[in-house]
Amino acid sequence: MDTQAEYVAASLVAILLLASSCSHDWDALEPNGAVAEAGPDASGGSGGSGGGLGGTSGDAGAGATGGTGATGGNAGDAGTGGTGGGTTDCDEPGAQFWPKNGHCYFVLGAGANDWSSQGDACASSGAYLVTITSQDEQSFVAPLVEDQDRWIGYQRTGAEFEWVTGEPTDFENWGQGEPNESDDACARIRPNGTWADRGCSSNYGAICERE
Repeated sequence: MDTQAEYVAASLVAILLLASSCSHDWDALEPNGAVAEAGPDASGGSGGSGGGLGGTSGDAGAGATGGTGATGGNAGDAGTGGTGGGTTDCDEPGAQFWPKNGHCYFVLGAGANDWSSQGDACASSGAYLVTITSQDEQSFVAPLVEDQDRWIGYQRTGAEFEWVTGEPTDFENWGQGEPNESDDACARIRPNGTWADRGCSSNYGAICERE
């Protein structure tokens, strides 16, 4: 009998152990009977890129994702470069613009007058009596003379002629026998392009130059 009792007791112990190993965690069941999976630890949201602040703590089961930082704006278009210096006004009738020096040349429309008065008339238009300091400039100005003599900005007040602008006097285009005035004199340009001097009180047309 003792042996049989021991056998029965051993069998009961085995059954209890087997039952214990096969039991479920009934507290983990959902109301619908599904077994809930243990969610990962909640973690704070990742910091937003571009300087955004990190998100708040995530709910249980999934970590909250931080907001994406604002994207920087597009670079502004390059500004348009400024243009060069202003263009010389050249809107008088028949005026000519010379690209080589950027100056404007025009016949004074005031009619014939003495040299000084014609210089003042040019000045009232922001110009001066034309100065011709090279063969290139001479060739450019000559067609403006047309059919009458016109004052230019060349005057003798002593032994030598000088330009009203103080420019060098290396170039001259005197006609044959010129200059021939013994007293103070002013220069004019003739229709054939040569220069001649005359008393500054004489009346002629004029050519102006504006920078």
